[in-house]
Amino acid sequence: SDPQQALNLLSRGENLEAIIDPRIMAFAAHLSKAPIAIEAITPGGARIGLVHGDVPTGDWHRFIDRLELHQSDIALQAMWTRDRFELARRARNALIEPEGISVRGIDHVFFGHSITPEVMTYANCTWIDTGAYRTGNLAVIDADQFAMADRASQFAA
Repeated sequence: SDPQQALNLLSRGENLEAIIDPRIMAFAAHLSKAPIAIEAITPGGARIGLVHGDVPTGDWHRFIDRLELHQSDIALQAMWTRDRFELARRARNALIEPEGISVRGIDHVFFGHSITPEVMTYANCTWIDTGAYRTGNLAVIDADQFAMADRASQFAA
């Protein structure tokens, strides 16, 4: 179902326990404590981000600031939008260099949510969801290698 529809139910104060299986509610409560975005430092010293769908602001610091303010719209967008992926996919297919794919304020960002036949990198963004649940092809990457390559290309320019 639509994430916005679920948010509307919650905001109206519906007694969700009366209409949803308690096991699902327990699982949802557990998931609600999971981070929307994760930032880590690789062994090589690069700062990487992990996000399910997108960084809607295009700037890592602004994105994290809005998440820390508990803005539900930014959390929903981070989980479910595919705008950056679609832009990168179209650019890759057309062999063009569009603006707006790179995420400022972080060395590299890794995304899931948007299934691609193989790991796809564009600018400082990499999509790693190869649809393993249905294809059996699980992507395993070295995040440090991707991020350090980005850093090297920045210093070479």
